[in-house]
Amino acid sequence: MEPSSLFGKPMAGLAARCLGEDAAACASFRRNLLRAAAADSFHLDWQRWFASGRDDHYNATLTGNNFMVQVATAYAVLRDRLDLAPGERDQIEGWLGRRAEEYFNRWPFDGTTREGSNHYAASASLQMAVGVIRGDATRYQRGIEQFHRTMGTLRADGSLPNETRRTQHALMYTSKTLSHLVYLAEVAAHRGSDLYAEGAPRTLHAAVTFFLDAMNDHRLIEPYAWAQDQPAGGAAPMPQDLTFIARFRLVAWFEPYLARFPDHPNAPRLRALARHYGITKPLGVEDWFGGQTSCYFARTLDW
Repeated sequence: MEPSSLFGKPMAGLAARCLGEDAAACASFRRNLLRAAAADSFHLDWQRWFASGRDDHYNATLTGNNFMVQVATAYAVLRDRLDLAPGERDQIEGWLGRRAEEYFNRWPFDGTTREGSNHYAASASLQMAVGVIRGDATRYQRGIEQFHRTMGTLRADGSLPNETRRTQHALMYTSKTLSHLVYLAEVAAHRGSDLYAEGAPRTLHAAVTFFLDAMNDHRLIEPYAWAQDQPAGGAAPMPQDLTFIARFRLVAWFEPYLARFPDHPNAPRLRALARHYGITKPLGVEDWFGGQTSCYFARTLDW
């Protein structure tokens, strides 16, 4: 099993119960976190994976970022509830800092739209979260810079080039990257910065609009999806794989977006999409969006 299932998701679940005033869950979250920090758990030999090549480095760091951002987000929310001694805080936050450094996707940028990939955005999410926790401006800025880098690849129609090229999975990967972009924008919003509005007219709202348009009419995304990987023998392209939304995966970003922009033109369309696929509360733990969004963004209980 991946660390997300072994540690990240259970910790996010405990965090949700702790927020619900479950004292036993708070104690268990605290105990497990201190044990992990004391053991320096989930070490990644990033140099080894870097030496193995881009794809190995991408995937090794992605696994770490996906589960550790759940832990870091939950800790940031619960830190003042955990009755930690100063030395215990230092131990936990030092451990988070070491893992963030090891999980940082440091593969050199190549000047292509690959710079906007979900791998870099996932890495930036953990960097930004740990930057806030530790007061580390360098890590925090990595999140801001990657948001701008990814949004800088946005086409005029709001599509994300690196993700819309993914054949029958183009919509899934678009939603995956939107998850990270919304996470980065939410962290920045809590620090007083409005990333949602930056880059007009090619804003994050424009990217959400394209996603909604393409979910409604797949013909909008298919020229991008199959441009580099045409089916063999002249066969028709496969239809878009929508199992991600049917299984309520990679859609947790709906909640913070709707909580922050309940009256935006995208909002009723996003609610209608959720209803169409039977998405109801709670969405549960989403490892692509820092854990238990249904607790963190409870204002959206009314779809």
